Amino acid sequence: MVACCVLLLAVLGAGAWAAFWARRSLWRPLRELGLALRRWSFGDFSLPIDAQALAACPSLARDFTAAQETVRRSLEETRLDLLRERIKMETLFGALPDGLVITNLRGEVLFINPPAMDILGIKNEDLKAPGRGLLEVTDGDRFRMPVQEILKNHTHSDTMELPAPRDPGARAFYKTTVKMFSLPGGVDFGVLLLLRDVTSERRLDAMKEEFFQAVAHDLRAPLFAMQGYLRLLEKSVKPEKAQKGYFDAISQSCEKLTLFIQDTLDAARIETGQLILTVAPVDPRVMLQRVVKLFSPLAAEKGIRLELELPEDTPSSIDADERLLERVFNNLLSNAMKFTPRGGSISVEVSRAGAGKVEFSVSDTGPGIPAEQKTSIFEKFRQIDTGQAKTGFGLGLNICLKIVRLHQGTIWVDSEQGLGSEFIFTIPIKQTMEV
Repeated sequence: MVACCVLLLAVLGAGAWAAFWARRSLWRPLRELGLALRRWSFGDFSLPIDAQALAACPSLARDFTAAQETVRRSLEETRLDLLRERIKMETLFGALPDGLVITNLRGEVLFINPPAMDILGIKNEDLKAPGRGLLEVTDGDRFRMPVQEILKNHTHSDTMELPAPRDPGARAFYKTTVKMFSLPGGVDFGVLLLLRDVTSERRLDAMKEEFFQAVAHDLRAPLFAMQGYLRLLEKSVKPEKAQKGYFDAISQSCEKLTLFIQDTLDAARIETGQLILTVAPVDPRVMLQRVVKLFSPLAAEKGIRLELELPEDTPSSIDADERLLERVFNNLLSNAMKFTPRGGSISVEVSRAGAGKVEFSVSDTGPGIPAEQKTSIFEKFRQIDTGQAKTGFGLGLNICLKIVRLHQGTIWVDSEQGLGSEFIFTIPIKQTMEV
């Protein structure tokens, strides 16, 4: 009986010891580790692990404490890096003079900068917590329509007119740039819209245009008189070879000046809607042969190969203003002749471009056009920067653009610097709208 009691006490003591050991060596450490991991999940790394709770596992306590310190330092460095990047970004957007708008694909305004607030009429009370340069809108859907109108306008013109900020009744012009981007992980897409105020440039261009129109009108009469007297002089005398060269040089200079004047006056007429198309059936093959024949002597003089390609399926008749369409080719070929070096080549081509359209192109082996100038070269008073002395007023390509648009067409340039340029435009074979 005594032996049984002793055995029972031994068993109970062993059980109590086992329970104490389990609590000290397993349950308390696991509980402490669980609490520590919960603090981690909330980003709290300030409390060290209870070393007493892990007294039975000192190496585990040391490893866990070291791991917590490593994670804390890593997160602190990451937080500081993000803060530095945010300060850089906000400083950049705050100093940006252009209006900046970021939307999602649903058109909701997500972020803007202060200049964009002025353009869109967004007030401080429409924003969330104030920022320095990149501001978050409280109700992004509220400004969806104004932004959608800007994006819609951008599809056919990169410049638009809007009410001037803080100046009721005034108008301002903005050049728009649109970029799409995807967020990390590809979960969503966004749209970046930049609005650059080009009102001053427009006003300056208007002043230039007014000046050139006045000069063109004043020069036209004496220029015509010079050309008339030059023809009379050529008929009244028989010039020697050297003198004939002088006459030819004077005549060519007069023709160039006449072209400059005509460019200026036509640009003004198109701008004011006074230049109206005189549409009639035109045989593009005959017209192009005439244009190429006109430029052939100059090409031969400069050692340039001038080619005309007329495929069998070239339309025999298109609706167009022949005088203005020929003007486009004159301007494009003049540019090609100017920039193509001796030994180079120029090609004029025509082909069908899908249903109901015809495509024309003028390509050369000149220096090409830098990527950043491909759009601006069609603007008024803009010229290609080749490092050489500039000639003319920078109106030729703008005239081409406007004449093509009057024909309900589109013009663009394919070019790579150092590999030549190709100017391409398409117009409908039949003009269906009243022009």
